[in-house]
Amino acid sequence: MPELETLDEEWEGLETFRGQEPGEKVIALFRQSLFVHLTSLLAITACLVLPFVALHYFGASAITSGVIGIAIFGVITQASKVYFLWTRTLVLVTSIRVIYFKQEGVFKHKFEEGYLDDICQVTSNVGGPAASIFKYGTLVVQTEGQMVLEGIARPHDLKHEIFKAMRQNGVKVPADKPEKNDRPIIR
Repeated sequence: MPELETLDEEWEGLETFRGQEPGEKVIALFRQSLFVHLTSLLAITACLVLPFVALHYFGASAITSGVIGIAIFGVITQASKVYFLWTRTLVLVTSIRVIYFKQEGVFKHKFEEGYLDDICQVTSNVGGPAASIFKYGTLVVQTEGQMVLEGIARPHDLKHEIFKAMRQNGVKVPADKPEKNDRPIIR
């Protein structure tokens, strides 16, 4: 399962996209973690197990046939939904901006962007046992507004890719900026 895409062989052809500005190059592509859809994945697992439970308790009967039909329908719809949402939620780091496409439902999506020149802070957070095990979390990109990227696979790596893009563009990285503390350090 590819969690982190940095234009390897699978995404090598992604050099252009709709809305691309002149001279803008794609540096990295990150996806939402598949484990964000854990409840749907558990529903798919339940639909796969349900026919065997029905077969065990009811034998080969009309009830079992109905359960198998419902289970097949449930697996197809849940798997299609998870695949649709997962493939259409991604973060592009380009040479001039960070772009977040989030598919929130079949007919609902969100698009946010922040220019590298405007980024003043980037924070990443991986919280909870599932997020720690499966390496997903939240990345907050602070510009004039705030981009909150939830459920992103390997948010620390995404943060470093954003910083790398900023350095390549000659933009001061927040981590490189001097502290704005006017008080002297007392030891």
